Order: sequence, then C-alpha cells, then structure tokens
Amino acid sequence: MLERAKASGAGHQSRPIGACLRNNERGMVTFELAVGVLSAAILASILAWTISLAITYIRCADVAAQIARYAARDDDALGEEAQAKAPEGASVGVTEVGDFVHVEVAVDEWMGVLGPIHLVGHADQLREP
Repeated sequence: MLERAKASGAGHQSRPIGACLRNNERGMVTFELAVGVLSAAILASILAWTISLAITYIRCADVAAQIARYAARDDDALGEEAQAKAPEGASVGVTEVGDFVHVEVAVDEWMGVLGPIHLVGHADQLREP
C-alpha cells in the first residue's frame, strides 16, 4: 500500500508558508491579533480601575473607623489627623446619636466617561466615658 502511494505521487509537496492562503485572507491574523490586544488592554484597564475602587473603599472605611474612634474619645487633634488621611475630594460627616458616634466618609470616583461611582465608608463607635 505504501508503494502505491509513492508511485501515484500522493505524497505531500512542500509549498511556501503563505501559499495556502488566498489573497483576500492575507492580513487576517494581524487584524485578529490587533482586536485581541485591544480587548485585553481594555479588560486590563477595567480590572485595574476595579481594584482601585476597592482600595479607595477600604481607605474610606478605615478612615471612618479611625475618626469614629477618636471622636468617641473626644480627641479632636487625632480626629483631624485621621481626617487628613481620607482620599482626595472625600467628604466626612460625623453625627452623634445618643451614646454612639456615626462617621461617614464619601468620595466619587471617575474613569474617563465611566462614573461617578459613589463610595461610602461607615463606622459606628460607642462613646467612651
């Protein structure tokens, strides 16, 4: 059987790499690669922005907890120091209800045309005697 295949010329012939492509298919790999790279870049930037949002939210919650702790002790100096650690453009609200101090740190985040995303960190602290 092997002899018949050789005799009939059914073996593979070597051709240049691009010879099997038709002229209208040239450049398709380049286009697909460009679309893939662009998609990956957009996905990476959205992922980075999402991580940035999570970090900003954690900062808001952490600053709110610090301010609530210092306000519960009536330590205004350390409260001002903690407020300076809030993200840029954040608004800080402190309210006292009964024996509790409630602190809210809020900030709006943007990514170009996406936004604003409103992030709010809350903290409640029982007043210390």
